[in-house]
Amino acid sequence: MHTTDMVPRLRFKDENGQEFPDLVVTSLGSVSIVNMGQSPDSKSYNKNKDGIPLIQGNADIQNRMTKPRQFTSSPTKKCIPNDIIMTVRAPVGYVSLSKHHACIGRGVCSISSTQHSEIKFLYQLLLNKEDQWYKLEQGSTFTAVSGKDINNLKITIPGVKEQQKIASFLSSVDEKISKLEKKKTLLETYKRGIMQKIFSQELRFKDENGQEFPEWKEDVLGNIFDHKKGTGLSGKELDKDGEFPCILYGALYTKYDEVIKNVIEFSNIPGKVKSISGDLLVPASTTTSGIDLANFTALNQDGVSLGGDITIMRNKDKGDNSFWAYYLTHFHKKGIAKYAQGTTIVHLYFSHFKHLVVKYPSFKEQQKIASFLSSIDKKIEITSTQLEKTREFKKGLLQQMFV
Repeated sequence: MHTTDMVPRLRFKDENGQEFPDLVVTSLGSVSIVNMGQSPDSKSYNKNKDGIPLIQGNADIQNRMTKPRQFTSSPTKKCIPNDIIMTVRAPVGYVSLSKHHACIGRGVCSISSTQHSEIKFLYQLLLNKEDQWYKLEQGSTFTAVSGKDINNLKITIPGVKEQQKIASFLSSVDEKISKLEKKKTLLETYKRGIMQKIFSQELRFKDENGQEFPEWKEDVLGNIFDHKKGTGLSGKELDKDGEFPCILYGALYTKYDEVIKNVIEFSNIPGKVKSISGDLLVPASTTTSGIDLANFTALNQDGVSLGGDITIMRNKDKGDNSFWAYYLTHFHKKGIAKYAQGTTIVHLYFSHFKHLVVKYPSFKEQQKIASFLSSIDKKIEITSTQLEKTREFKKGLLQQMFV
C-alpha cells in the first residue's frame, strides 16, 4: 500500500477534529474477499421456497434480493447478510447488499469485508464505479469480468475508521431516499385505489352546502364530445429555443401525465391546428399496443400546436377535461384499448371508441373530483422532486468522496 496524490475533495475528521491519515491506493482483493458465483445442479432449482434463495443476475440485484425468484436445494457458493453482491456478466457492475443467506449462481459474485475494510463503505465505493466496469469486460456473445480483474481493481481508500464515518453518513442519505421512494409508492397506490372508488361511485362528493350532487348520467362518448385531428409537425422540427409550443403524439404517453402543467417542446414552425384551453388529447398511433394509446391528457392552454396522430376531443357541453383525463385513462383504459386496430402500427381513432358507454357526474362534481385528484398528484410531484434532489445530492457526495 502506498499514498496517492489523488485526494477526494470531501474528507471527514475524527472525534477530536483531527485529520484522518492519508488515503492509500490498493486493490479490491487486498481489502476484501471476492467469491465468484457458481450455478448449482439444474435439478435442484425450484420456485417453492424449498431450499436456499438463489441469486443469479441483475434482476435479482435490482429488486434488492427481497423477493428471490428461485431457490435451490443444492447450494454451492454462498453469501451472508450484508455481503456485497455484484453482477459479473453483462450488464456488469450492478451492486446490492445481500438481505439474507443465499446461494450465488453464475453471473454474480459476493464481496466480503476484512479487517482492512468496512463493507458498507466498499458498497458505496462500488456504487460509484458501476459505469466503469465496461473497460474490463471481455467476450462477444456474453461480456463479463473475471475474478482476477475484480480482485485487481485499483481503489483509493481511507483507513477503516474514516470508512465507517463515510458509510454511516451515506447510509443516512440512503435511508432518506428509501423513505421518499416508499412515500411516493404509497401515494401512487392510494391514488389508484381512491380513483377506483370515485369512478365506481362507491365514494361520492357533496356540494359546498353539503348536499348530494345529482345522479351520474349515462351516454356514449360520441354524444359528449366533438373531435378533430392534429396535423403536421415531426420530431425533426423540434427546437428547444423555438417560438411556438407544440405537442407531438408520442409525448402524450411518454412525457406527460393526465394533466399537462407545462408544455415542454417547441418549434419554429407554427402548427396548422392549435389547442383551445379545455382540450382532451389522445395519441392515435403507436408501434406497441392499444394500452399505450388509451391515455387521455388534459391541456388547459390556448394556441399550442398539435401534431399529427393526435385526436383532439372537445366537450359539447360544460365539462372538466382534467376529470375526463383521469376517468377515461384509469377507469376505461382497457375498454378503450380493445378498440385499437393494427399489428405493426396500432391505431386508435375517435371513430373506434365513440360508441363507448360511460357514466359521468355533473360539471361541478367533475370539478371537485379533478381538484381532489390534482391535489394528490401535487403531493406525488413534490415527493418526486425531493427524491430526485436527494439522489442528485448523493451523486455529488460520491463524486467528492471517492476518486
